[in-house]
Amino acid sequence: MLAQSKLAELTATNEWQDTKSGGDFGDEWPDYKWEKEVTPWDVDGVSQMTLTVRWTSRGQERSVSVTTLVYSGSGTGTGSG
Repeated sequence: MLAQSKLAELTATNEWQDTKSGGDFGDEWPDYKWEKEVTPWDVDGVSQMTLTVRWTSRGQERSVSVTTLVYSGSGTGTGSG
């Protein structure tokens, strides 16, 4: 839930465009940290964003990752609409 929410936030605000970043979820989820990585994909203007949430449970580090494709609009293709 936290990973999907942060992924949606970064996509909606265009903050995904930084190659790497991370942070926490504030006072509501103090033990959870997130990090993001953006890598170019095989299509001009398209990148892959992976968001990973990490936390510790029962003495072991756990994590979950979600991935999506994002479009920067800087591709060289032409479109008609």
